[in-house]
Formats: sequence, structure tokens, C-alpha cells
Amino acid sequence: MPIMVQEILEFYFEKKVNNLLQKLVTKDEFSKALSVKLDYSIFRDYEKMIASDRSQELKNFKYEEELFKLERKFQDYVTNEELRNQMTMKVSLNVVDEIRETFNKFKTIQHSDIETMTDKFNALKEDCENKTS
Repeated sequence: MPIMVQEILEFYFEKKVNNLLQKLVTKDEFSKALSVKLDYSIFRDYEKMIASDRSQELKNFKYEEELFKLERKFQDYVTNEELRNQMTMKVSLNVVDEIRETFNKFKTIQHSDIETMTDKFNALKEDCENKTS
């Protein structure tokens, strides 16, 4: 009887192991299946890299376009050094002082002209009032 029990146990053990072995694959089958998946994965990575490169190229193009626009705008402006040079050539402090002096003279002349005109107006007003009364 022990042999029979042993055979029964071996039968059940083989049945369990065979079911388990049917679920498992060999290394060759695994490598073949994985190689196809790896090829697909490599292709997807390559595709992502190309898409990334294209998006980076578009960004670079936009940056270059903006830089080109800025360079075109900067052509209309002068540098600080050019501005200083032009200002020293066009206006010196002596000229500014002369202009200020002339302005003050005109201001005093205008003030005196206003006083004389006011005096003449008052005289004419008095003369007119005297003649009408």
C-alpha cells in the first residue's frame, strides 16, 4: 500500500508541476518575445527622441525669430556712447550758460515791456476818463 500512496502522490505532484510548467516559458521563448518588445520599445524611444528634437527645433526657430526682430529694432536706437559723443558735440555747458543768460535777458526785457505797456495803458485810461467827464 505504501507504493500505491507514493504513486498517487507522484501523480498529483506531476499534475501540479505540469500545470505550473505550462504557465512558464523557456529562456529562448522569453528572449524571442522580449526581443520583439524591445524592438518596439527602441522604436518608440527613437520616435520620442525625434519628436523632442522637432519641438526643440521649433523652439529654437521661435527664439531666433525673436532675436532677429530685436536686432532689427535695435538698429533704430543709438548706444550710450554715441549719445554722449553727439551731446558733447552739440551742446556744451558754455552754450547752455549763454542760452540761460539770453533767456534771463529776454525775461527782464519782457517784464520791463509789460510795465511800460501797463503804464501807457493806465495813462490812456486816465486821459480817456478825463475827456469823457
